[in-house]
Amino acid sequence: MQHIKTNLEVEINNLINKMPENTDRYFSLLATMAKFHKYSLSEQTSLHLYAPVNASACATAVQWEKFFGRHIKRDASGIKLLENAGLGTIRVVYDIKDTYTDNVKAAKPQVWKYNEKGHGQLFNDLIDGDASVSEKVIYLCRKIAEEKAKKLKSPSDEIAASSAYVILKRLGYDPEIYLNNIIKKMNLTDPNMIWIILEHTNDIAKQILNPIGSYINGRRNSNGNTIFGNLVKYISDLVV
Repeated sequence: MQHIKTNLEVEINNLINKMPENTDRYFSLLATMAKFHKYSLSEQTSLHLYAPVNASACATAVQWEKFFGRHIKRDASGIKLLENAGLGTIRVVYDIKDTYTDNVKAAKPQVWKYNEKGHGQLFNDLIDGDASVSEKVIYLCRKIAEEKAKKLKSPSDEIAASSAYVILKRLGYDPEIYLNNIIKKMNLTDPNMIWIILEHTNDIAKQILNPIGSYINGRRNSNGNTIFGNLVKYISDLVV
């Protein structure tokens, strides 16, 4: 598998290195990160490069069998993911379209859908006020990004805008409507810094999207009234 790992790393590096020439590639990757927000950045980039455009739910053969009672089709072509750039191993996942089941009662993967009318109040746990959901998302991302930038000397504006882009995209909004002016000012000229920005974007998006997904899918946090757990305390120290 070493040659596969090497090829994946080369392809990922090529993708990132070409982004300063065409920033559309960057925002296209952000859209993939929104779709597969639970994955690591290396895995998201692998999915961006190799997953079918219409892929919707991916898992390993073992996961499909164990949790959903589904089997891999004989002619299925797996998607090879680099788990962690530089150190990671390869794992193979399959889209649900490459699986089948004979059990009509088999569990189905839950790809959650956000509805502002039904779920908009969730953001009240993080920030009060009458601002729109998009405004709250952008504000929260900016606050978290500013804190990260202080510690790691990273560009907070790019991290904030990228994180908000991923989150808004996953929630079903058109991020370019709300972030157009910010996007135009983003500095995406250094491939090494682009990777750092994307790593922080991945982290912030997970902090906000994973709890929302768990709530919508019915796995509510039993440790308190909020679905965001420790993130609320973290945010309360930042939002003034």
